Amino acid sequence: MCCLPRHPRSLSPASRGAPSRAGLADTRSRRGFTLVEAVVSTLIISILLAAVGSAMRIMLLTTSVSSPTSPVTQTITARASADRIMDDLKIALSVPEVTTTAITLTVPDRDGDLVPETIRYAWSGTNGAPLTRAYNGGTATPIVDNVNTFSFEALYKTVGPVILPPVESSEQVLSSYSSTATAAYSVLATAWPAEWFAPSFPANTLHWKITRVKVRLMRAGTKAGIFTVGIYAVDNGKKPTGTALASGTVDISTVSSSAGGQWVDVVFSSPLAGIAPSSKLAIVVSTTVSPSAGSTIHDNGPPAMTNMGYTTSSDGGASWASPVTSKAMQYFIYGTYTTQP
Repeated sequence: MCCLPRHPRSLSPASRGAPSRAGLADTRSRRGFTLVEAVVSTLIISILLAAVGSAMRIMLLTTSVSSPTSPVTQTITARASADRIMDDLKIALSVPEVTTTAITLTVPDRDGDLVPETIRYAWSGTNGAPLTRAYNGGTATPIVDNVNTFSFEALYKTVGPVILPPVESSEQVLSSYSSTATAAYSVLATAWPAEWFAPSFPANTLHWKITRVKVRLMRAGTKAGIFTVGIYAVDNGKKPTGTALASGTVDISTVSSSAGGQWVDVVFSSPLAGIAPSSKLAIVVSTTVSPSAGSTIHDNGPPAMTNMGYTTSSDGGASWASPVTSKAMQYFIYGTYTTQP
């Protein structure tokens, strides 16, 4: 039997329970993470999870967009179609049809035939039916599939009619009589010839004007003098009345004395304008010279006429004979007329 020392100091370090090197190593290998290590690890894991989540989202979004029936694809298509309709509306010439589910537009020529094009957008109103587009009455082609809600709504404003500005014609012959007849009427201070006339105009004529006239005159030998050619209003009997509304003069010494005379242009100092379309007027040739310095040329056998008549005065225009259609002064009335489009 062995006896152990009684004084503790006699014990060796091993006998006093001091840990060995192997025990120290085992103790260090079993300790936990420090706070810094835990934070760093958490941050790394968060970054990895975010990257994985982004990858999955991109993959899902790509799959959704690539599907023709996906909400994303349908939204993009619907928005593009709405923009297309708005682009057509911006240049539309007219909109002959607007309902809650259809609209028809006419737009400027697109194929070079100078004729406007017609475009119609429509939806049947049935859930799942397509929105279609028809061009110039052709087959309606779907532009958006699977439409569940669609409505055309138009705002209306009451406005007055579009009034285009009046249009004046070019100068032209408004009334005339011309023939090969050479009957002469000697014009004196007291003997004046006249012809009433009534031009015909389109129904939308607002007014007309006279710019110049032409009469057929003949000089008497070598006489000289001034002839006045005037436009007069007429009374209910179609006789000239009042004073000249417009007039011009002719130096008879410049006119031919040959049989049949010559056509002479008479220009007014200013056009006679603003004449009502239904007005009847008269062309009067007068002079203050006696004896006669010349004659007007007329026709003693014109065809039947309803818009002109011949008359004369033997007292310098104070009174006139009743107009007849058995004679006709040879004349041209030039002017323009203004219409409302």
